[in-house]
Amino acid sequence: MNCNEVIDKLNSYLDDELSATEIKIVEGHLSACNKCARELESIQELNSILTLVPSMPVPFGFVKETVRKAVSQRERQYSFADWWRGITFSWKAAACAAALAGLLVGGFIAKSPFRQTQMVAGAGKILFFDNETSLDNSYTTALLVRMEGKDEYDGY
Repeated sequence: MNCNEVIDKLNSYLDDELSATEIKIVEGHLSACNKCARELESIQELNSILTLVPSMPVPFGFVKETVRKAVSQRERQYSFADWWRGITFSWKAAACAAALAGLLVGGFIAKSPFRQTQMVAGAGKILFFDNETSLDNSYTTALLVRMEGKDEYDGY
Protein backbone atom coordinates (compact mmCIF):
# COMPACT_ATOMS: atom_id res chain seq x y z
CA MET A 1 0.00 0.00 0.00
CA ASN A 2 1.40 3.43 -0.89
CA CYS A 3 1.35 6.60 1.24
CA ASN A 4 -1.77 8.11 -0.37
CA GLU A 5 -3.77 4.94 0.25
CA VAL A 6 -2.60 4.74 3.87
CA ILE A 7 -3.37 8.42 4.53
CA ASP A 8 -6.87 7.89 3.10
CA LYS A 9 -7.39 5.06 5.61
CA LEU A 10 -6.00 6.77 8.73
CA ASN A 11 -9.36 8.08 9.99
CA SER A 12 -10.91 4.65 9.48
CA TYR A 13 -7.93 3.14 11.29
CA LEU A 14 -8.43 5.45 14.29
CA ASP A 15 -12.19 4.71 14.32
CA ASP A 16 -11.57 0.92 14.22
CA GLU A 17 -13.42 0.57 10.92
CA LEU A 18 -10.75 -1.46 9.06
CA SER A 19 -10.60 -5.21 8.67
CA ALA A 20 -7.86 -7.17 10.46
CA THR A 21 -5.91 -7.52 7.21
CA GLU A 22 -6.10 -3.79 6.49
CA ILE A 23 -5.02 -2.96 10.07
CA LYS A 24 -1.88 -5.12 9.66
CA ILE A 25 -1.04 -3.49 6.33
CA VAL A 26 -1.55 0.06 7.68
CA GLU A 27 0.44 -0.64 10.86
CA GLY A 28 3.26 -2.20 8.82
CA HIS A 29 3.37 0.87 6.60
CA LEU A 30 3.25 3.25 9.59
CA SER A 31 6.22 1.52 11.23
CA ALA A 32 8.28 1.94 8.04
CA CYS A 33 7.14 5.39 6.88
CA ASN A 34 7.83 8.49 8.98
CA LYS A 35 5.67 10.74 6.80
CA CYS A 36 2.53 8.65 7.36
CA ALA A 37 3.35 8.20 11.07
CA ARG A 38 3.54 12.01 11.44
CA GLU A 39 0.22 12.33 9.60
CA LEU A 40 -1.35 9.85 12.07
CA GLU A 41 0.03 11.88 15.00
CA SER A 42 -1.43 15.08 13.50
CA ILE A 43 -4.85 13.49 13.19
CA GLN A 44 -4.65 12.17 16.77
CA GLU A 45 -3.68 15.66 18.03
CA LEU A 46 -6.59 17.21 16.16
CA ASN A 47 -8.99 14.65 17.63
CA SER A 48 -7.74 15.37 21.17
CA ILE A 49 -8.16 19.14 20.63
CA LEU A 50 -11.67 18.63 19.28
CA THR A 51 -12.65 16.71 22.44
CA LEU A 52 -11.88 19.88 24.46
CA VAL A 53 -14.42 21.92 22.50
CA PRO A 54 -17.78 21.85 24.30
CA SER A 55 -20.60 20.35 22.30
CA MET A 56 -23.50 22.59 21.39
CA PRO A 57 -27.12 21.56 21.63
CA VAL A 58 -28.81 20.96 18.30
CA PRO A 59 -31.87 23.19 17.75
CA PHE A 60 -35.28 21.53 17.61
CA GLY A 61 -36.12 20.38 14.06
CA PHE A 62 -32.55 20.86 12.81
CA VAL A 63 -32.29 17.48 11.09
CA LYS A 64 -35.72 17.74 9.47
CA GLU A 65 -35.03 21.27 8.22
CA THR A 66 -31.57 20.33 6.92
CA VAL A 67 -32.94 17.35 4.98
CA ARG A 68 -35.78 19.49 3.57
CA LYS A 69 -33.32 22.14 2.36
CA ALA A 70 -31.02 19.53 0.83
CA VAL A 71 -33.90 17.91 -1.06
CA SER A 72 -35.24 21.25 -2.32
CA GLN A 73 -31.73 22.30 -3.38
CA ARG A 74 -31.30 19.07 -5.32
CA GLU A 75 -34.70 19.43 -7.00
CA ARG A 76 -33.99 23.05 -7.86
CA GLN A 77 -30.55 22.15 -9.18
CA TYR A 78 -31.98 19.79 -11.80
CA SER A 79 -35.02 21.90 -12.64
CA PHE A 80 -35.89 22.30 -16.32
CA ALA A 81 -37.06 25.85 -15.60
CA ASP A 82 -33.64 26.82 -14.23
CA TRP A 83 -31.96 25.22 -17.22
CA TRP A 84 -34.29 27.04 -19.63
CA ARG A 85 -33.66 30.40 -17.90
CA GLY A 86 -29.92 29.93 -18.41
CA ILE A 87 -30.22 29.62 -22.20
CA THR A 88 -29.84 32.77 -24.27
CA PHE A 89 -32.79 34.18 -26.21
CA SER A 90 -31.30 33.30 -29.60
CA TRP A 91 -31.00 29.59 -28.66
CA LYS A 92 -34.56 29.61 -27.30
CA ALA A 93 -35.83 31.15 -30.53
CA ALA A 94 -33.92 28.62 -32.63
CA ALA A 95 -35.25 25.68 -30.57
CA CYS A 96 -38.84 26.94 -30.82
CA ALA A 97 -38.51 27.57 -34.58
CA ALA A 98 -37.08 24.09 -35.16
CA ALA A 99 -39.85 22.48 -33.12
CA LEU A 100 -42.54 24.47 -34.97
CA ALA A 101 -41.02 23.63 -38.37
CA GLY A 102 -40.93 19.95 -37.43
CA LEU A 103 -44.56 20.01 -36.36
CA LEU A 104 -45.65 21.82 -39.53
CA VAL A 105 -43.74 19.54 -41.88
CA GLY A 106 -44.89 16.43 -40.03
CA GLY A 107 -48.49 17.62 -40.06
CA PHE A 108 -48.32 18.47 -43.77
CA ILE A 109 -46.86 15.08 -44.67
CA ALA A 110 -49.40 13.23 -42.53
CA LYS A 111 -52.41 15.05 -44.05
CA SER A 112 -51.42 15.22 -47.72
CA PRO A 113 -52.25 12.19 -49.90
CA PHE A 114 -49.32 10.54 -51.59
CA ARG A 115 -48.96 10.93 -55.33
CA GLN A 116 -49.76 7.85 -57.29
CA THR A 117 -46.91 6.80 -59.58
CA GLN A 118 -47.23 4.33 -62.40
CA MET A 119 -44.39 1.92 -62.85
CA VAL A 120 -42.92 1.99 -66.32
CA ALA A 121 -40.76 -0.87 -67.54
CA GLY A 122 -37.09 0.03 -67.19
CA ALA A 123 -37.81 3.10 -65.02
CA GLY A 124 -36.61 1.84 -61.68
CA LYS A 125 -36.84 -0.57 -58.77
CA ILE A 126 -39.22 -0.53 -55.78
CA LEU A 127 -37.18 -0.75 -52.59
CA PHE A 128 -40.00 -0.24 -50.10
CA PHE A 129 -43.72 -0.92 -50.35
CA ASP A 130 -46.29 -0.31 -47.60
CA ASN A 131 -50.07 -0.10 -47.35
CA GLU A 132 -51.17 2.46 -44.77
CA THR A 133 -54.66 3.07 -43.44
CA SER A 134 -55.50 6.29 -41.65
CA LEU A 135 -58.85 7.29 -40.17
CA ASP A 136 -60.20 8.75 -43.40
CA ASN A 137 -58.14 7.35 -46.31
CA SER A 138 -56.03 4.41 -47.34
CA TYR A 139 -52.61 5.11 -48.86
CA THR A 140 -50.04 2.99 -50.60
CA THR A 141 -46.44 4.09 -50.22
CA ALA A 142 -43.72 2.93 -52.56
CA LEU A 143 -40.11 4.02 -52.63
CA LEU A 144 -38.96 4.06 -56.22
CA VAL A 145 -35.32 4.31 -57.23
CA ARG A 146 -34.66 5.32 -60.83
CA MET A 147 -32.29 2.95 -62.56
CA GLU A 148 -30.26 4.76 -65.23
CA GLY A 149 -29.17 2.81 -68.27
CA LYS A 150 -31.48 -0.19 -67.73
CA ASP A 151 -33.93 -1.23 -70.38
CA GLU A 152 -36.05 -3.62 -68.37
CA TYR A 153 -37.76 -3.68 -64.97
CA ASP A 154 -36.35 -6.24 -62.52
CA GLY A 155 -39.78 -6.90 -61.06
CA TYR A 156 -40.13 -6.65 -57.29
